[in-house]
Amino acid sequence: MKDYATGNQIGKSGKYWRGRRPKDGDFTEVEKLIVESDQISSCIRTQRGGVVGRDFEWGAIIPGGTTNEEGETVDLGADGEGAPTILGEIQAAMSKWHRQSNLHRIAKDFETARYWGGYATLRVYIPRKWRDVAYRGSCKTLEEALELINIQALDRLQSGPIEDEHGMVVGFYYDYNEKVEVTGDGDGSKQHYRDQRFIELHTPHWIFILREEGGKWFVNDSTEGNPWPNPLFDETKRRRPNFMLQTADREDGSVITAGLVDKQDSLNEEYVYMKRGSSQLGGYRSIMFPTPRR
Repeated sequence: MKDYATGNQIGKSGKYWRGRRPKDGDFTEVEKLIVESDQISSCIRTQRGGVVGRDFEWGAIIPGGTTNEEGETVDLGADGEGAPTILGEIQAAMSKWHRQSNLHRIAKDFETARYWGGYATLRVYIPRKWRDVAYRGSCKTLEEALELINIQALDRLQSGPIEDEHGMVVGFYYDYNEKVEVTGDGDGSKQHYRDQRFIELHTPHWIFILREEGGKWFVNDSTEGNPWPNPLFDETKRRRPNFMLQTADREDGSVITAGLVDKQDSLNEEYVYMKRGSSQLGGYRSIMFPTPRR
């Protein structure tokens, strides 16, 4: 589904191609002649534009207050006299974080994943290199704290909810690969890396990092502590716990249905034959099996 939604409708070595195949089975030369008539990804971009086409702005509201002409919130207070509270710093910090984190692009990626996957997940996290700063409580301002926080849009191939037998969400997982060092020269001048698969497992109380070794899963060794507490755990919300990942569903599921894929494949096939139909069709047929008439 992801390939069709992102404009890769022929696939590696032509695995999605339903037209004539090469005589020798090698699709390399044929790929040069393939021209897609991609209708799916353009429709998804149009739908996405209707939801997050324009960048959004931040505002701040304090319950029990009102805003004056200078953009200040006036707390009405119990005595009715009110005390002005400046929200400019809050809005400035949120707007700066918005730009630095490129939240508009993340929102677009999230909507794209939700359309083709039926659901998508937002992950809130602090990169490993900054966790010590967060745990020490070194941030003195909202702006400093927000600089540590990252947002990531994940599709259904990367992440999703974990449900119990009653359909209640009891956790989330995030499946990813990361390069890890395997060997190095004695003087440290050259390092070698390999891809290592990990799963970040979120439960109401804890966050675990699991690593795959030989088809088995182990709790990953870490000097930073593993597991570490879920910072959103609330004792009063045991039945509806909060997580650092949240999922949004599309009511009708994925827009990439079997019927839509079949129509797109047929369109791509006909479009190629039409484009190569005059001067180039002869060369095209010379490396393809003829399609028998029925």
